[in-house]
Amino acid sequence: MHGNFTKNVRKIRPAPENNNALEVANQIMEEGIAKYSHPNFIGKINLHMALPNDEYFNWQWHFHNTGQQINDGRTCVYDADIDAVQAWNITTGSEDVIVAVLDDGVVDDHPDLPLNRQLRLPGSNFGTRDPFDGTPTDDPYPDAIWRHHHGTACAGIISASHNSIGVAGIAPDCMLMPIRIFDIITGFNQLAEAIHFAADNGADVLSNSWGMESTDPNFFPDIVDAIEDVLPNGRDGRGCVVAFAASNTANHLEGDPGEVQFPANVEGVITVGASNRGDNVSNYSPISNLIDIVAPSQHAYPSQDPNEDLEIWTTDIPGSYGYQCPGNYCDENSDPLPSWGNDWASYTGRFGGTSAACPQVAGTAALILSRNPRLSQSEVVDVLIKTADRIGGYNYVEGRCNEVGYGRLNAYKAVKNAFPDITPILHLLLED
Repeated sequence: MHGNFTKNVRKIRPAPENNNALEVANQIMEEGIAKYSHPNFIGKINLHMALPNDEYFNWQWHFHNTGQQINDGRTCVYDADIDAVQAWNITTGSEDVIVAVLDDGVVDDHPDLPLNRQLRLPGSNFGTRDPFDGTPTDDPYPDAIWRHHHGTACAGIISASHNSIGVAGIAPDCMLMPIRIFDIITGFNQLAEAIHFAADNGADVLSNSWGMESTDPNFFPDIVDAIEDVLPNGRDGRGCVVAFAASNTANHLEGDPGEVQFPANVEGVITVGASNRGDNVSNYSPISNLIDIVAPSQHAYPSQDPNEDLEIWTTDIPGSYGYQCPGNYCDENSDPLPSWGNDWASYTGRFGGTSAACPQVAGTAALILSRNPRLSQSEVVDVLIKTADRIGGYNYVEGRCNEVGYGRLNAYKAVKNAFPDITPILHLLLED
């Protein structure tokens, strides 16, 4: 060993019973035998978290919830969020990780979804239009053009840039692969082909905020075969992570538990339900033994409760053809959402359902793989469910319940535990 040094020895002396700990500490200092002496104070530790400065981030309560006011003057239960900000202190993703959004397309001109982070591939449109054009606009059906905003909203939850404008996404530094599977009519075979297409072109995570009106887990065998193929064989044999929205079929206000619909009921996928601003199951989210995890979304649909509305902020189709379109929420007078700033029509505060919950899980899976790309599909799922927060006071049996599965997504805990495979090695080193 080089040089001379004096080793500082830290000693803890219990204060005699019924004595003041501070007075005992002062007596020790007066004896001249200690460099410093003080009681073992207990205090609150504040994390110096860097909050995104995006214009609407304060309204994204599902990512960072301090009990702030949200849409329509409502407030949330403190910390009923996924701890996204804490996760971003560890990673905001990697361009080597690709998230495929299988939906109705993603726009190619959004200020928060730059083209250099979109992997737009020839043949990625499995709808009824040009297979080389996966954008959701210019639909040949005039009465349907405004409906194709769902995929852009899902993409924003996953991948919106942290850039001072609009909203923030969970994994802003990961790559986005838009795959259009919806149009007026889409064949089931095309859906199966789209799943294969995503995995064959390098997608690590598949986000699916869609389903069919069937509880049969083998409703369409081609789709089941496609899922069963990419789960173990994607990512060069490590397996693709496949997340599906459970459905919005419940109405707990009327005693209807709802149902998990195909393909969210296919074994091996992550079945995602929704929690609300009160950190309980959302009114429309199914209660089922198939639910794996939930993520925050609005409490109820206006059709279920006239006092409720959608609450999730995300990206929208720029201009007049998205959620912010005539007849929906088109201006400040028709829907008094807060912070009407620049380019407000490119964003919406009226997204929700399990459709909004699913991409939160997919984006978090991408963060996990950004830290540890060696993990298998099953290991990623294991990290997600083991780090979920057990919310709602439900009856958890062996860690799960039918209301919220293994609990509400916690992105920070999940990312922090992205190296579960090295724990035994650390224990061994400590023992040696």
